[in-house]
Amino acid sequence: MPCTVMIVDDEPLARQRLRDLLKSREGFEIVAECEDGPTALTSIANHNPDVVLLDIQMPGMDGIRVAEQLREPRPAVIFVTAFDQHAVRAFDVHAMDYVLKPFEPERLFAAMDRARQATEKSARAPADWKAMLRELRSAPAWLTRVAIRLGDRIYYIRMADVDWIEAEGNYVRLHTGAKSHLLRRALRQLAEELDPTQFARIHRSSIVSIDRITEFRATPDGDYHVLLSTGTKLKMLRKYRDALP
Repeated sequence: MPCTVMIVDDEPLARQRLRDLLKSREGFEIVAECEDGPTALTSIANHNPDVVLLDIQMPGMDGIRVAEQLREPRPAVIFVTAFDQHAVRAFDVHAMDYVLKPFEPERLFAAMDRARQATEKSARAPADWKAMLRELRSAPAWLTRVAIRLGDRIYYIRMADVDWIEAEGNYVRLHTGAKSHLLRRALRQLAEELDPTQFARIHRSSIVSIDRITEFRATPDGDYHVLLSTGTKLKMLRKYRDALP
């Protein structure tokens, strides 16, 4: 009997990629696809899949909240996401695995095979859960990369390559050398996801990579200018200077 699978992701390209991968391998049957959390909960109750491939960041209700509201008997949940900072929370809601986009076939199928074996056994050994949680809690949970949408393309930017970030309404612009990339994320939200030893808020509308700072220059009004190694000069409010080394 095939392992029944539901795909939940608000990105059509991500759903298509998962669909193509699962169809390329025997033993899996896709019973439904959803693009938001509330629809997913209803569909899970109706289809009772063995495994749910669940995105985390979705509008309205994110994947963590979906997993929290699942009722017994629960399907095995594999989170599929572009953001690695949610790993500990994912396993706190009893996720079977956590696969990062872009999907590597070997990594996805390893997770699927584990989920299928777990559903066949009906339970997973408690010691395994505790060991996995210990390992995840010992790893940094800060954001290390982001997915950028450009037309029908999705590409990835490493946060280590970002020089500075500026707010643009409901978006932020990531500056990497001579290039910039627009990300749909509020600056305040992004600031909470960044490693504070690597990035610092210097203004209500800007964040900088601490390693790129080469000089501070006081201004007559008591604030500062920050000079970056790229040659960029940015204004820093005095209240943020006190938080920097």
